[in-house]
Amino acid sequence: MRIRRLQVRDLRRYRELDIDLASGVTVVRGPNEAGKSTIQRAIELAITRRVTSSAADLESLRPWDAEPDARTWIAIEFEQDEEDGRKATGTLEKTFAGQRGTVSLVYDGAAAITDPTLADQVMAELTGIPTEPFFRSTASVRHHELSDLARDESALRDRLQASISGADRGTGQAKKKLERALHGLVTRGDKNPGRLKVAEDAVASSALSVEQGEQALAKLEQDRDALSGARERRAEADTSLVERRSMLEKARQAERLTAERTAAQERYERYRDAVEVSTELDTLEQSHPSPNPLPVIRQSVERLRSLDSKIRELTAALAGEVAVSFEVATSPASRSRPGVRSHAGGSCWS
Repeated sequence: MRIRRLQVRDLRRYRELDIDLASGVTVVRGPNEAGKSTIQRAIELAITRRVTSSAADLESLRPWDAEPDARTWIAIEFEQDEEDGRKATGTLEKTFAGQRGTVSLVYDGAAAITDPTLADQVMAELTGIPTEPFFRSTASVRHHELSDLARDESALRDRLQASISGADRGTGQAKKKLERALHGLVTRGDKNPGRLKVAEDAVASSALSVEQGEQALAKLEQDRDALSGARERRAEADTSLVERRSMLEKARQAERLTAERTAAQERYERYRDAVEVSTELDTLEQSHPSPNPLPVIRQSVERLRSLDSKIRELTAALAGEVAVSFEVATSPASRSRPGVRSHAGGSCWS
């Protein structure tokens, strides 16, 4: 990983600092107390120190004239060579404020990482520097060592050997962590199973679930075939029902037609009888021996029937009270015809 830019606020003598680093080797030189070590310390804190750390040395990093609520803020811009040959870029911002510290890591266009632990893990993977001691032992040379290194080549070899030893110490710690991780991975106990055993149990459970799912799928196939057969039978039953309903409707229609034919036959019989009676009446009327027309005689008979009905009603109403006698005059039609007489009379005694 190569750092391209470093920004600092409220760190030791720097109230605000912004440095663009060259693409090659960058040399920072100056007199004592010029702030060279502060720049190195800023890079060290940005890469390795967690923002929620409450160590006392962080409080001592603030400038003496800083505001009471001022906190050290460090930001770096960097680039990383990927395996596919392209260069990925990223930014890291850290505000050291104890439990209220914040971090924002953006790498290769991905979403920003704001979790302090996860951000430090990602930076350790990108830089290969897991801790501050590892950084100090392998990536830095103190200014008081420069004179010895410049004078004596053997001193340079000793310093490099010390750096390598420091790296070995960091590697040993990493190895121990790796061994603990491997132990936690491969433990086979039932009470404290390792992640590998947990994964194997999960795989076995998944395999059982897959087997049960295949059985359920086979059952589902059978049910689907049964459902398909049931649908076919239902379609046949629906077709048969439609045919039977059609036949039933035709039978009802035939029944109605039969009833209508019977009623029509009866009406026809009545009309035929009426025609025959009418014909017979016409024949009798033409052959009647009375000189009076048949309609006149019919009218007289109807009148006599009406009078007879009234006489019966009056007789029933006056029964047991008075004696009644009456005579019915001859109808004008009867008087107008010679040889025809009509007389009606009656009496009632109490």
